[in-house]
Amino acid sequence: MSQSRSHGNVVNRICLLIGWLGCRTKHMKLYETQYKRIGYHDEIVSFIPSTHGLLLLPISNRKRKSELHSILHKLQNTQHSVPMEITLHAFSNNGFWFLAQLLPKLIQNSKFYPKTIILDSAPALVSSDIAVSAFESYFKMNSRTNEMLNHFIMEFIQKLSSNWIERFNVKVIENDILHGFEKCLQSKQCKNVLVMGSRSDVVIKVDHMKWFIKKWKELDSIHVRIDSCLEFDAPHVDLFRSNPEKYLRCIRSVLER
Repeated sequence: MSQSRSHGNVVNRICLLIGWLGCRTKHMKLYETQYKRIGYHDEIVSFIPSTHGLLLLPISNRKRKSELHSILHKLQNTQHSVPMEITLHAFSNNGFWFLAQLLPKLIQNSKFYPKTIILDSAPALVSSDIAVSAFESYFKMNSRTNEMLNHFIMEFIQKLSSNWIERFNVKVIENDILHGFEKCLQSKQCKNVLVMGSRSDVVIKVDHMKWFIKKWKELDSIHVRIDSCLEFDAPHVDLFRSNPEKYLRCIRSVLER
């Protein structure tokens, strides 16, 4: 599984893992190890979009532009020669948003060939419920405060999430991001999309993913094969730990196309 062919030429491959809100380097290392376990011995790059880069996106996209530039520079400076066939593996909506903003830049660069997209626990349209769940999950993973203080902070997060969406036109930004992603799906470079989700995910529900899959399949002039594996039974972004064999089997099947 070390090389692939594209347009009649042997191309080098690289996998980009894009982390979720609250993700840490140790989490990405786990997935890097699993890719190697299934025989992916090419370059693997991990990137975790910053939390404040996401939160400030509706106000100023300077931070996000800096992050996009950083990962493009990192990809361009890998040891691979051109062209590079890229597998993009994104987790949750935080990873998906970043992927959707990065993909048009990859499509425009003749050095990159973003062939395969893997979405874990994503996507979903942004809502105050989803925002609250995501911010609460992030806070709980990164907080050491006492229970009483947590209660007041959670109330603040609920208000903040709703205001964040309404005040800063998050839905407008989301529409622009999704439109750009769909245009990329209509390009001839993207060939495979795999969406994986859990029926017990309370943050991003399977119904949201099914809605996107249906919408993408109905796009005009689409050249992408879209598959799904939505029968996991696990918390948000915890699909691998719930069923490692099934998770890796799904990934391997799409990588071997």
